[in-house]
Amino acid sequence: MVDQGAKDPFASVAAALLKSGIRSVVAMAYSLYVSGAQEFLPAFYRDLFRTGDVAEAARAGRQRMFQQKDRVCARGRYPLDDWLVPVVYQQEPFDFSFAAKAKKAKADGGPELPGEARDTENPYGFIGRDGAVLALERAMHRKPAGLLIQGLGGVGKTTLARGFLQWLQATDGLGKGGFWFTFQDIRSAEFVFNRMGEALFGPQFITTEMGPKLDTLAEVFRENRFLIVWDNFEVVRGIPGTAVAAMLSDEDQALLKTFLARLRGGQTKVIITSRSDEEWLETTNRYEIPLGGLQGEERWDYCEVILRDLGLTIDRKDADLVTLMDLLGGHPLAMRVILPRLAKLKAAALIQALQSNLTALGPSGDPAQDKLFATLRFAEQSLPDDLRPLLVPLALHERFVDADYLENMAKQVDPLWTRAPIDRFLGALAVAGLLNDRGQGIFEMHPALTGFLRSTRPPGASDEPGERWSRAFVNLMGQLADDLAPRELHEQRGPIFLHGANFHVALGEAERLKMDFLSRALIIQSLAVHALNTRNFQEAARLFERLATLANNLGEAEGEASAYHQLGMIAQEQRDFASAEQWYRKAMAIKEKQGNEHDAASTYHQLGMIAGEQRDFASAEQWYCKAMAIFEKQGNEHGVASTYRQLGMIALERRDFAGAEQWYRKSMAIEEKQGNEHGAAISYHQLGMIAEEQRDFASAEQWYRKSLAIEEKQGDEHGAAITYHQLGVIAQEQRDFAGAEQWYRKSLAIKEKQGDEHGAAITYHQLGMIAQEQRDFVSAEQWYRKALAIFEKQGNEHGVASTYHQLGRIAEEQRDFAGAEQWYRKALAIVEKQGDEHGTAITYHQLGMIAQEQRDFASAEQWYRKAMAIKEKQGDEHGAAITYHQLGYSAQEQRDFASAEQWYRKSLAIWVKYGDKHYEAITRSNLEILREAGGTGSIPEPGETESPPPA
Repeated sequence: MVDQGAKDPFASVAAALLKSGIRSVVAMAYSLYVSGAQEFLPAFYRDLFRTGDVAEAARAGRQRMFQQKDRVCARGRYPLDDWLVPVVYQQEPFDFSFAAKAKKAKADGGPELPGEARDTENPYGFIGRDGAVLALERAMHRKPAGLLIQGLGGVGKTTLARGFLQWLQATDGLGKGGFWFTFQDIRSAEFVFNRMGEALFGPQFITTEMGPKLDTLAEVFRENRFLIVWDNFEVVRGIPGTAVAAMLSDEDQALLKTFLARLRGGQTKVIITSRSDEEWLETTNRYEIPLGGLQGEERWDYCEVILRDLGLTIDRKDADLVTLMDLLGGHPLAMRVILPRLAKLKAAALIQALQSNLTALGPSGDPAQDKLFATLRFAEQSLPDDLRPLLVPLALHERFVDADYLENMAKQVDPLWTRAPIDRFLGALAVAGLLNDRGQGIFEMHPALTGFLRSTRPPGASDEPGERWSRAFVNLMGQLADDLAPRELHEQRGPIFLHGANFHVALGEAERLKMDFLSRALIIQSLAVHALNTRNFQEAARLFERLATLANNLGEAEGEASAYHQLGMIAQEQRDFASAEQWYRKAMAIKEKQGNEHDAASTYHQLGMIAGEQRDFASAEQWYCKAMAIFEKQGNEHGVASTYRQLGMIALERRDFAGAEQWYRKSMAIEEKQGNEHGAAISYHQLGMIAEEQRDFASAEQWYRKSLAIEEKQGDEHGAAITYHQLGVIAQEQRDFAGAEQWYRKSLAIKEKQGDEHGAAITYHQLGMIAQEQRDFVSAEQWYRKALAIFEKQGNEHGVASTYHQLGRIAEEQRDFAGAEQWYRKALAIVEKQGDEHGTAITYHQLGMIAQEQRDFASAEQWYRKAMAIKEKQGDEHGAAITYHQLGYSAQEQRDFASAEQWYRKSLAIWVKYGDKHYEAITRSNLEILREAGGTGSIPEPGETESPPPA
């Protein structure tokens, strides 16, 4: 439009653009609502690129506006004939016909969104947040790599991150793709880096050391556009004073901070969602985007969605409604609580109630929170008088409340309470949008409700009713905690998810009320055991140390001993065996002094495990037998089964397969009888290992899959990772290297995610063996050195020796015989020291091969015969066959064809027996060479099992 007082006929923007040389301009002759533009623009651009004609495209857009006349305006949705507003200003038509001839881009929608970025649970979809999206889009051009979406729990941080990624994908702004990490289940920074590196550079990325790994990622991410989301990031460092504990170590936290620092000023951004302001990341690494209520039109859009379900319409000319909307501040929860009341109350009445609440509550310094709490006070006042006392116990809860447990508490406080008012109470709050009914009497609490109740009814109110409710709450949570502590992880997971935060509140109340030791100990122990089971060792150690201190201060020797025992288990899991033994012996001293045989037996058992891990099998067996004697005496079948299983492991390590199988089957019989699926799964796994060692791979796989079915059913990721690894070993032994690698990588992903360095090192070692088998010696050495660094760090001599041996194999394959011999002798020194005859025999064999390659046949034969003596003594037929074969090859090289043939035939009989086609083919080939060179006798046909001639 042109102002009537304007002297220049080109004063309008559209006309001015024409004057400057633009051929065609589409402008608005009058103000246009956003909802009108939403109809016009898609039709306009669609037709423009179809026909190439601006005027035709404008007509298509106007036709769409004519067909869809409803607009969001002051009177809600109202039909307007605003299709006249868009006008084409044109000097001459511009020919866009080339667009119709252009080749269509592939309809792949650009890079795929991470699966977690797809919001499938939001009933209203992604509404509004235009300001937040704009703030994120602008922040994408700032220097800090981290874009922190910070706000209260439940305000919509994750929803915004999802909506932003979806918007970027729809507008081709996602760059080369995205990554999404939810930190609630992540225990190591390396897991995050490895998953990104694998996707970008392939599976070998994992072998890189941490320094070069960060260098490589930083270079690619700085030069290319990616979007990375770190969701629920508050658990990385924890929130002091809350139930949110740190899940990552200080070292891992530093790595994530370093990663952000390396990306500063680059193309890639990391969207971080957190309840905390994450100041530790520093402003140079993170730009904060506070998330509050909805703004402007989006408030009215959300209002319309809520009221539409109630059959109500909005009238923006209603001054009271406008005031009410301003008072609610666009907070989604406040709008869901208050707006449905318009079905029965006038807006003016709601305003008066809210303003009265603001005055009653007083200012907190945060106007947005004040408005929200005033809204929640209104919901509270809407409750019948007889139900309001239940707000006191509800204030003790966090995240979830269980109707059954609330009933139990109520009856402890006043036996006259019944279930009916409790159901009415929870139902009323659910209707108000403050609780979400999850079924079976369990309700999820909106985070804002918890904050409101704590501000008006803080746990620990000094009045007598408040104290009675607190004691009932502590007693109930203590009973639940006591029931959960001895259970397996899959049984703990659900209750801890629901009531873990409640445990922390109950613990605080127990300490405030100076309740007895047991009330506090049960809760601390349950939280600590769950942390241990989920491999959050830092949190587990903190809690058990807290328990030990509490017990010591109150003279509770039994509780003190229990805490020491658990601290030993933590150290053991971290492979700090010296510390573990110290903790166990402290626990044992107390238990033996008290004559507590039952608990002492558990500590004896763990000391046996420590000895076994250090390959002191004689001591391990003594500890196990000492524990078993007590377990059997007391009829503790669970303890007996566990000890049988450990004795089976010792027999397996000694290569006494028959003895091992007997122990495992005894253990399995008890576990199956008791319905202990978790224990049975472990026994199935170990029976698989026996079959594997005897090269019965079909049976081994059956046992492993039987174990895996239980582990996956129970959500036991740690156990599943171990079984995935063994299935990889089975595939590797059958020379299915692709299948083996898939299993190993599946195992490794879990181990790295859980921060299980020891388990990861074992898998790194096996991936090195696969690379070596495929003659990729560079990759093999990288894998071995990655494993070796962990083994040496943890003092795992057995793992170190095994890796030295494999590095020797690589040197040998590359004909660096001096280097190979050094590695083998380093390995030999360890295995001989540990009395590991099996490992010793393998190394003797390889030293024989080194001598043979250097044509020192006399020394080679000495090494081979030393190896053979051990293998035959242990009944290791497959290992013996390998040595028979090499003795044959050595004889062949010395032109002693008769002896060579004897050795080869002896070896061949074993290959045929075990169905080892790979080595059978090699041996048959060598026999063929012998025959051509003048050897005697015929070569047995494949599958023939004649007894070989004596060597």
